[in-house]
Amino acid sequence: MKLTPDKEITLQKRKQANGRSSEYTVVAQAQLLCSVSEPGTHLKADAAALGYELSLTVQLWRSEFETDHYTHAVFDGKEYRIAGTSPGRNELFVRLALTRS
Repeated sequence: MKLTPDKEITLQKRKQANGRSSEYTVVAQAQLLCSVSEPGTHLKADAAALGYELSLTVQLWRSEFETDHYTHAVFDGKEYRIAGTSPGRNELFVRLALTRS
């Protein structure tokens, strides 16, 4: 994975609308810099065992990510759900596993 965050990503916190609607409302969002990569085969296999298909992994500053409980991301015009988090290359970073929404 690239070491320098150089791509823009929009993190969103979404909540389901009232009732049984399948619509979601964006209640918070932040535009941040990140590093983007394709998930490795081991990570893809682990995700498939849990029932989802990983699309991307992104690494960004932990302090920026932890400002809210983000649930989704928009990168390059495509919407993704944050499927999980893991440690980044050191304690300053966090890595997000993204699946297509």
